[in-house]
Amino acid sequence: MKRRALTKAFLFSLVCGPTFATDPLPGLQETPLFAEQVKSGALPPVAERVPRPPWVVREFAGGDGPGRPGGQLNCW
Repeated sequence: MKRRALTKAFLFSLVCGPTFATDPLPGLQETPLFAEQVKSGALPPVAERVPRPPWVVREFAGGDGPGRPGGQLNCW
């Protein structure tokens, strides 16, 4: 079963990967919360505030990776 899922995912990535990669990024929209500050000049437009391309973390503080998944979440 796992082999089938892996094969399907691989074939899907071969067929659809280039299509997704060539799609242009959608345009950025100004947040209504900041619209008044942008209009007054206190903030730059959204295209100047958001970095392109996005930042990617390549090294972690401990040097051994981001940590281990798991643990307990108490929702009381």
